[in-house]
Amino acid sequence: MDFSSQAMMLTAQAIEELLERAEGRDLDFKEGPYRFKKGAEDEKGELLKDILAFANTSRMHDAHILIGVREVRGGKSVAVGVSEHLDDASIHQFVNSKTNRPVDFTYEVIPYNGVELGILSIAKHQSRPLWASDGYGKVKARCVYLRHGSSTAEASPDEIADMARADMPPVTQRQPMLTISLHDPTTDENAKAQFFERRRLVIPDPASIPDFAGLGEQPTDLASAISHVTRNREYYRQGAAFLAQDALLVPLDCCVQNIGDATANGVRVILTLLCDPGEVELINRPALLNAPQARTNIVVVSHVTSAMRIDRVSKGWIVHRDMPKIYAKQGLFFRDELFIRATRTVDLSIQATVWADELAFPAVEPLAIHIEVAHVQVPVNELIEALNRKATEQPSAPISAR
Repeated sequence: MDFSSQAMMLTAQAIEELLERAEGRDLDFKEGPYRFKKGAEDEKGELLKDILAFANTSRMHDAHILIGVREVRGGKSVAVGVSEHLDDASIHQFVNSKTNRPVDFTYEVIPYNGVELGILSIAKHQSRPLWASDGYGKVKARCVYLRHGSSTAEASPDEIADMARADMPPVTQRQPMLTISLHDPTTDENAKAQFFERRRLVIPDPASIPDFAGLGEQPTDLASAISHVTRNREYYRQGAAFLAQDALLVPLDCCVQNIGDATANGVRVILTLLCDPGEVELINRPALLNAPQARTNIVVVSHVTSAMRIDRVSKGWIVHRDMPKIYAKQGLFFRDELFIRATRTVDLSIQATVWADELAFPAVEPLAIHIEVAHVQVPVNELIEALNRKATEQPSAPISAR
């Protein structure tokens, strides 16, 4: 095998995509530089151990250590830069003088957003297993290191035996294959496009909406008098705001499927909505108004959803959603978590990008949602009648304007 610079150099766009990902079998972030030039044996040994671990880990693509990056768990990591860099020739001489056979890797300095990053790229094709012939710092002699998720571990005998499979042509290896679709929970069907009809309720000015004073009955005993006092006087006004919100909400429910023949680990979904963020809003459930209650002594507990990040940008919205591993021939949903609120009829173009640790490139799917919005005037008397009907129901009964 020719070990002359087979590791691929990174572009600025590739770095941007890597910053969106979490650390794993093929990616690591270091905020500060490796201490090599004047480093002690333990410090140089850390560099050697990291390179060996990535080199021994069988992958479908190159691994990268980004130096000068502050890791942000659950979000996009931040490029802070470094001013001290490794010398490519020196670290090659150092590493390959310690190992049982040459390791294919490169070190490069890349300017990115006004700072300099150091990038160690370890080629996917190596003659494995690799180890240090003699002990050095914290690196044990003839110990095979590899990556387990985002950490470094000592390989078991079975894992060492399996390393020979890394030299098989990629087409013969089992791998995941991810796809993402819009999901309709009413029909339990997936599609690349959806159509919704919604109403934009023109609600009376809050100043014209009266206080809620109950349904006309007068208190006749102490218990009913207490109930009368605890009535929510803001019920009509709160109900108006809730109905206006609910009438426009469109669920953005998705299904991520693994149609391949291997487990997908470290799955991350990125949804990019191209729209006018002033007319189309993206909201997660905790930010929604709760249905109001006619009595103030009723406690409503908000629905708790998984971690999700929503960013508003000049051309729309970007959603980041991490998911656990997805086994072969299985799918995972995220639904009842994310909603679109459009104030006019719109055609939404959505680019869905799905990453996994084992994928050399992300899966990219174009999705589309059409929302037809009709304007409806709601007089005060009709609003009050609808909310009075709700007040006579059980406290848990939902209010809906659809």
